[in-house]
Amino acid sequence: MDLISSNPKFKRKILIIWSVLLFLLHTLFTLLSLYDGYISGDIMQQGMDKALGVILPIIALLIIYIRYGVLVSAYHSYERGTLPFTMICVGSLICSRISEHIIYVSQSSAVNPLSYLLSFVTSFMIDLAVVLLLLLFSRGQKERKRKVIRLILIACVFPLIITIFEETWYLINILIEIKAEYGNAALTGTEIGSVIWSFTRPVINAVIGFVIMLVTHKILKKQKLRVQ
Repeated sequence: MDLISSNPKFKRKILIIWSVLLFLLHTLFTLLSLYDGYISGDIMQQGMDKALGVILPIIALLIIYIRYGVLVSAYHSYERGTLPFTMICVGSLICSRISEHIIYVSQSSAVNPLSYLLSFVTSFMIDLAVVLLLLLFSRGQKERKRKVIRLILIACVFPLIITIFEETWYLINILIEIKAEYGNAALTGTEIGSVIWSFTRPVINAVIGFVIMLVTHKILKKQKLRVQ
């Protein structure tokens, strides 16, 4: 069966390692983001700035999908005793918002307060919605007989749909503004490339997230044999 161990000691071990790992990733992301903001624009630090431009998105993806990876495995495998997993996940969501606010305060002059507030609330609500959907779809009696893939897809596809919708709405508004100002909605090659990337990036992130969650589940499932 596609389940992880229900051994109490194993569950406690997962909770401890998972919470510590998420805390360390949140802390690392926050500190590196602050450092990136500090060196931004410094000609002598361009190399580090570019490196952080790659490292920070990777850490962000690890936070999101390790968070959901363990939660998916727990929801899929356990009929009871999932509250501690839910609490750690929600705690991680709150840590993300705290990190986001710390970064915003340090760079507040460059961000519109209204846009920030809207993004802050929206992202938190989407994250909570993912948790609620996973909880809802995992409570059926037949869940333990299914493969974990269904829950992993929910954790990947729901945020992807929301992001694609947001990007589409943003693009339509931009085209309307351009047409109102210049009489047509034509985009330059650079702008077209930017639009394509804005729709491609969430798809790539979802695929990466799928892999991270699946690997996380396989690692936890493999530990079942050692525990037993």
